[in-house]
Amino acid sequence: MTGTIVFGPSAAETSWQEARDRVREDLWRRTTSALPDDQVDDGLHTALLELESERRWLWLENLQGALEMPVDAETVALPASVKSVSSIAYLSGTTGYDILIQKPLAMVRQEARGSQNGSPTFYAISNQQLYFDCSVAQGSEFELIFTAACPRYLDLAIATPPVTLTLQRPAIIARAAEHIALTYLKNEAEAARQGAAYQRILDRLFNEEDTARSDTYGGGCIQPDDSLQRAAFGE
Repeated sequence: MTGTIVFGPSAAETSWQEARDRVREDLWRRTTSALPDDQVDDGLHTALLELESERRWLWLENLQGALEMPVDAETVALPASVKSVSSIAYLSGTTGYDILIQKPLAMVRQEARGSQNGSPTFYAISNQQLYFDCSVAQGSEFELIFTAACPRYLDLAIATPPVTLTLQRPAIIARAAEHIALTYLKNEAEAARQGAAYQRILDRLFNEEDTARSDTYGGGCIQPDDSLQRAAFGE
């Protein structure tokens, strides 16, 4: 069973339906008969994946959220939007903030065999599954520091809208509208208008990201991390 992430300040607050409505408004197609949900969904998902792959973005890193155990269990599935975890703290322990230690999966599972509900010390992660060295009671909470990403499967993205949808909504709406204008509406002029809007936003985001990295990691010449873009599209 999948745990529920309750995000902190970087919460994804834009619902998928709200994003659909915005795309339709921008394209003057306000009904499902004029622009079906599946076309809007494909455009939004494409836009999310493309923006996140443009470079390594700071807004996707070091996010904080509380993960709640849905049942008594030794393991829980991580939400699809969690790409990697850098730290886990048990919030229901004796001190109120017990930082867990990551260990190999086999060791953690061996420790958990036949255990009763208790306070975990170790954890392991494998295939989007979080394992503990003992059974953990339903309702127990963990603080996760993690990196987020849009799920690769559309149904998962709809069920748990990625944080990028809220933090960079104008860019996502513009890129989704461009994609739909080209592939579904066959309107090259509208696609060009939306594409230009997306590029203006992207240029601003690049500049903001470079400034943020300079502030975080020190001055000097900041080289954008465009490894993902180069891998996808070549030099």
